[in-house]
Amino acid sequence: MSRPPVITMSDFIVIIIEFVRQHELWFLGILLVLQNNGVPLASSLVVMASGAMAYTGEFSLPVLGFYVWLFSLLGDVSSYWLWRGIDKHVAHRYRRVNQAVGKWLEKAEGYYDRYGKLTVFTTRFPFSALGSVVNVFAGATGYSFILFFITVAVGQLIWSIFYLGLGYLFSDSWEQLALVISQSGWLAVITLALIIAAYTARRIHIKNSHIMRHD
Repeated sequence: MSRPPVITMSDFIVIIIEFVRQHELWFLGILLVLQNNGVPLASSLVVMASGAMAYTGEFSLPVLGFYVWLFSLLGDVSSYWLWRGIDKHVAHRYRRVNQAVGKWLEKAEGYYDRYGKLTVFTTRFPFSALGSVVNVFAGATGYSFILFFITVAVGQLIWSIFYLGLGYLFSDSWEQLALVISQSGWLAVITLALIIAAYTARRIHIKNSHIMRHD
């Protein structure tokens, strides 16, 4: 018996791009909203492909840019309010859940008070792979929606211009460029994670040393 064909990630992206071509901007909008709510759909590569389509005349670049920015922003905002509602109606209402996550959320809230704007902005661009995770904590900790909205709006504008611009300017070779960017993007995320881990370990070491001195 022959095995069914295996769909690879590259095949999946091609299918999505073809759907964007056939169903136009509403499908791209849904994709961006889902991506920013944590569904991995390689939206940056699809946006690059859309930029290449704009170069060939399939889309209007200004209209495309507005749609990409608007639906990216809508995805972030919906994710924020989703997790703010979960925190309000689940974490605070049920004692066991509150006991399990309460301390973590308090620490996250203190972090957002100090570094919220920088964290939200840099996870729109260039560390966009971490954007949906930051949305979760921003909503769950009750981070200021006004600050979140303004920072996300600016960050997503830069993200939209960057990926659409790359697709438009390098329309003949956007696939090769997308491969390089996707690989370097994950490398940047891993590097950032290692930096955060090293910083956290250093803080714990300093705190433990301080406690031992007083003992």
